[in-house]
Amino acid sequence: MSKIIGITGYMGAGKTYIGNQIQKKLKNCYFLEVDKFRRNLIKSNYKYRNRLETILNLKGNWTGKDLNDIIYKNPEAMTKYKKILYEFLIRELKRCPYDYVLIEWALLIQDHLLPFLDALIIVEASSKTRLKRVSGIDLREDEIKNRMLLQEQENIDEILKQYKEENPTFLYFKITNEEEGGECAMYVPNSKK
Repeated sequence: MSKIIGITGYMGAGKTYIGNQIQKKLKNCYFLEVDKFRRNLIKSNYKYRNRLETILNLKGNWTGKDLNDIIYKNPEAMTKYKKILYEFLIRELKRCPYDYVLIEWALLIQDHLLPFLDALIIVEASSKTRLKRVSGIDLREDEIKNRMLLQEQENIDEILKQYKEENPTFLYFKITNEEEGGECAMYVPNSKK
């Protein structure tokens, strides 16, 4: 079974950059970016699309933008969405043939995914750096701020400390990424600035 290393941090912290750097150093390593994974599911997985259509009442030829319009405005819809997403994600992780899997997602801690990880890297960057990095993505400023608020959780250190006490073999550490190369890799199709 693969060793699963989570990479988390706020939007624009440089998670993708750090993940790419680690992947270059590890042999037989798969880098799974959850944003890309979920977009690929929407495009190519009929079972996933069908489940979302049923649970979220999506009709017709809907897009990722249509889905985002629903889940980011309705907490109940977001919860239902994440339940389906994580079911597919966990299935993917369990059947992965690599020695190492890097899984990059801003909400690994908030969405209680620590039990699926062997280790966690928390990528941090200043607010100024993060805002600079996300300024080039195709979201309006209010959408960026809303997503940043959804990611924030005040008691992350407390959650990690408690989880470590209950799971002594679990490893986690923080990296500060103020490097120029740590630009934001997020892309949201069909959105308007």
